Amino acid sequence: MVGKRVAVVVSGGGGAAVAVIGAARAFEEAGLESELICGCSGGGLFSLLWAAGLSAQEMADFVLSWEPERYLDPQWLRFPRFVLTALRGFSGVMKGEAVERLFDDRFGSLAVGELPIPLATIVYNTDLGLIEYLGTHTTPEVSLGRVVRITVALPPFIEAVEVRGHLYVDGGVVELLPIQPVLDHGPFDHVFGLNFMLPERLAPDDITGWHRNPMGIVLASRELQ
Repeated sequence: MVGKRVAVVVSGGGGAAVAVIGAARAFEEAGLESELICGCSGGGLFSLLWAAGLSAQEMADFVLSWEPERYLDPQWLRFPRFVLTALRGFSGVMKGEAVERLFDDRFGSLAVGELPIPLATIVYNTDLGLIEYLGTHTTPEVSLGRVVRITVALPPFIEAVEVRGHLYVDGGVVELLPIQPVLDHGPFDHVFGLNFMLPERLAPDDITGWHRNPMGIVLASRELQ
């Protein structure tokens, strides 16, 4: 793939998205470099580490250094330690402010416009009711810590976060596979999709007979989104 333009799209997926580290290792072993990484929710969190230029080993070491007691809400601390380990990076239980400090401590004031690999993370503007993207091309001045805090701001667990006078939350509440930046900044020769939540091959659910189901209109409208 020498001389080819490559992009990576990472779905939401909470703690399961830690597998992004494995994808980063595969890229290293194949000698590939991505020219754009698009992330969503928990997938966006781990994508930020990749875009920041960390090696797969550095990404793993950083994640393994996290202390659940500092980043998880108190009610989750009643769970066994192995459950907390599995929940590392799960957007629904992480403390937004603590996560921002975690990344600020590791990366300082690094802004997303300074990342070695261009980044786009899908977010939802709660003031305007719009899907937007934070990242290298759109909000270059915003810190990595602030972007990651918004990326895991899954309502109602974590409060919305302010950027440029508007409040934002995790864009995964609307779209789990943020492909638009690839279309905007392409063309790319190869696009690798990392899917942690959507059906295999993105196949839609079978809603045959939806009109006979009391909840059918909900099922049908969801499939049309």
